[in-house]
Amino acid sequence: MKYAALLAILITSSCRPRDVATVPVQVCTNDYALCAATNCAPAKSEITVNTMGTITTWKAADCLCPIMRGPSVSSPGTGNMPDGNKCVDPVMVDGKTGVWSAYSIRKNIPQAPDWKHRTTASPYVCDTLPEGMAQCYSFACSPAGEAIGPDGKPTGVMLASCKCPINEAPNGQAVDVATTPIITQAATCNLPVGGPAPQVASKAAAATAP
Repeated sequence: MKYAALLAILITSSCRPRDVATVPVQVCTNDYALCAATNCAPAKSEITVNTMGTITTWKAADCLCPIMRGPSVSSPGTGNMPDGNKCVDPVMVDGKTGVWSAYSIRKNIPQAPDWKHRTTASPYVCDTLPEGMAQCYSFACSPAGEAIGPDGKPTGVMLASCKCPINEAPNGQAVDVATTPIITQAATCNLPVGGPAPQVASKAAAATAP
């Protein structure tokens, strides 16, 4: 599966200090938040991340992500997803039923500001990130209603509000964005959701080619 192959590349590139085999990957087919093409905003809070039993605290970002359905991958025991989750446990955030943020290979992703379904979101590399990057893999997200377009009309795209750590890799390690290129599908390099990509850009572009 192409999405699983790219996820393996991303995890490998961001998890070198820790054994990649300790990070489980599960395939899900229910609703999920896809934050791959999202630009976030700094939050006025921190977020606690539990990565295979190692707890760390990070500056947080607020990210609005479209809710999608179909095959996706996530990693139980990372982010704030409980160990052993099998995609069927309800996601509760502040008393509301939400969704998990997960990852899948999609070239066309609903994206701000117009939230069109056919917005092209091709992977590219950010070399300069003034506010850093956000990492939204395997986090609980709350429902945020339907996206409204610039014309004030509903778009049909349902959104999730996800709180994600800034400058953290999926293995719980810090990412030095001053020296590490970041791959993303977001519209700009202003606090995009992404991950370390020293040699991933060309592979990711090939994986998403039609």
